[in-house]
Amino acid sequence: MTGSLVLVVIAALTVAAYLQMRSTSVQSATTRLQGVVQQMAALLRNSVTGSVAGIREVARKPEVEAYLRDRSQGSRAAALAALRYAGNNPDRMLSVELHDMKGRTVLAAGTATRRAAGIPHPDIILALDRRDTAMVGAFRALGDSVVYPTFGLVGPRSNPLGYLVQWRLQESTPQTRQTVNGLIGPDATFLVGDTLQRSWTDLSRMVEGPSRFLRPGTDVERPQVVRYERPGRGMVYGATARGRGTEWIALVEFPEQIVVKASDVFLKRLLGIAAGLIVVALVAAAVLSRRLTGPLAQLATAADAINRGELVKGVRVARNDELGHVAEAFNRLAEGVRASQEEREERFRMMVEQVQDYAIFGLDAEGHVTTWNAGAQRLKGYSEQEIVGKHFSRFYSADEIAAGKPTRVLQIAKAEGRIEDEGWRYRKDGSRFWANVVITAVHDREGKVTGFTKVTRDMTERRLGEQLLRERTRELDETLAKLRVAQESLVRREKLAILGQLASGVGHELRNPLGVMTNAIYFLEAVISDPPAKVKEYLGILRAQVDLSEKIVSDLLDFARVKPPQRQPVTLREVVQGQLERVTRLDGVKVRIDIPENLPPALADQVQVGQVVLNLLTNAMQAIGERGGTIDVRARVRSDKLVLEVADNGSGIAAENLERIFEPLFTTKARGMGLGLAVSRALAVANGGDITVRSKEGEGAAFTLVLPVADLGKAA
Repeated sequence: MTGSLVLVVIAALTVAAYLQMRSTSVQSATTRLQGVVQQMAALLRNSVTGSVAGIREVARKPEVEAYLRDRSQGSRAAALAALRYAGNNPDRMLSVELHDMKGRTVLAAGTATRRAAGIPHPDIILALDRRDTAMVGAFRALGDSVVYPTFGLVGPRSNPLGYLVQWRLQESTPQTRQTVNGLIGPDATFLVGDTLQRSWTDLSRMVEGPSRFLRPGTDVERPQVVRYERPGRGMVYGATARGRGTEWIALVEFPEQIVVKASDVFLKRLLGIAAGLIVVALVAAAVLSRRLTGPLAQLATAADAINRGELVKGVRVARNDELGHVAEAFNRLAEGVRASQEEREERFRMMVEQVQDYAIFGLDAEGHVTTWNAGAQRLKGYSEQEIVGKHFSRFYSADEIAAGKPTRVLQIAKAEGRIEDEGWRYRKDGSRFWANVVITAVHDREGKVTGFTKVTRDMTERRLGEQLLRERTRELDETLAKLRVAQESLVRREKLAILGQLASGVGHELRNPLGVMTNAIYFLEAVISDPPAKVKEYLGILRAQVDLSEKIVSDLLDFARVKPPQRQPVTLREVVQGQLERVTRLDGVKVRIDIPENLPPALADQVQVGQVVLNLLTNAMQAIGERGGTIDVRARVRSDKLVLEVADNGSGIAAENLERIFEPLFTTKARGMGLGLAVSRALAVANGGDITVRSKEGEGAAFTLVLPVADLGKAA
């Protein structure tokens, strides 16, 4: 502990001293960098001032203005003479160009004339106007050389005649480089660029500037220091300053490793001193800890062992001070814990061994039996000597062993901590019992699985009871279902009996007034030869309603007493065509008939079969309704039966109504009593056949009439 504290203090002092030294170095470099870049900006300003003064002098010559006004051959020679450069270093003056206000070159002089390429003419005029008639442009590459232009207005500023462009070659002599290095230092870098930071030069060639490295929004108008990374050079500190009255900015860069070199040397010295202090502190801490912490470490190790459940005899500390007294007290405590744990383990072992109703035994990590109680011996038939060391898979069936179930349940218990299962297990004598099994993983202090405990209960009686209960419940459900069917059948028969009695009386009472109404309608149609459209419409409505009432009465009477059929060979094609003439057609409904000519006749009552077909066609028409659709009538022979199907693509029948569709008085229509299909099924059954339906709501319905085939030999 003492050694760690010393290390922390020494490290903290070293870091603080280094950071302070580094901060001082950076601040000193920043101040020097700002001063140097201001000096370099002043040198640029002096250079630019000379260039601007020179071009103004040439631009003010009368010969130049005269040529821009008349451009005669006589003034050309004088203008060329005026344009020739006569100052210092004439070899650096590449060319002098004279342009009119439209940007056209009207005269050029020099050894390597060129135009102000890449600079739009309006931009030059605007820049000159802002720069008081003369300015210096940005650096450009010309082959392996660096050049820059100087611009000057010709004529009055308020009404200029044109402008001059002087292209100068920028060369860096050894003397210039020596002067620059003397100002900024040999490890620093000096660059010159334009205010837009688009082009940079080191005064001998064009180079990549810091534009992509400086933070966005860096102000180049005032000297400031920015830290950024240069590819190939690492981190640098750079400062920029603009030459007043120029488009040039100066940049000076100091490598960071040079700036912090002094602080790094200081850090190395501090680390050497700190290392020495640490060695001294560690030696002192080792001597002290050997005397004080040795006994404490023994006590801590013994305490951890007791915490893990291990039985320890104590520690040996041959001292008469406080640590010795603590060791003696600890040894007494450890002995008490050991005795208490042994007593608890003995009680638990005896309790488990004496349990008779549960098979409780232990398994090692591979599934071999390690312990066995009396309940396990009673339930499974193995003695402890017979089973300990054997694999627990012998309690499973051969199929379960082949499927790998014993291994799988141990894997699940190992992964999830426990598994509970029920199934048939086998005793030593081969008999089986229904068992509830719980397998729990046993872990050591480090969390590693060292084995499993398995608790098994005999649940055979409960399972047999559950099976018996399920059988009795199933029998009871079947009996209740039969009772419900019988009850519904009885109620239905009572309703039908009452309905038959009612229909028999009401039917005859209603047919007499309906006959009178039919005769009245017939009389009116006969005596009124040319009735008005309204009268004709109402007579049609009356006839339709009378026919509907007649059909309801007929259905009631037919349902009340189905007449014995007069069965004879009947041609289904003729029956269908005859009933199609009777049914009320709706606009937009198409009927397609698919009945083979050679279809054998059916053995049935022609009138009753016709009534069934009429009901099926009427229902199909009503299902389609005004929206229009298709009705398909098909007939085929199926073994010894004739099958007539009437299918529509109407609204279909809901699934919950399919079972009740043939019940008397059940209907989903706004009109009608719900007897049509009930009567139709009764007539079909009376003729030795039946009617079934299949439908899906929204996709139409198909009714199938099954009738016996007529034996023509017997009929003859």
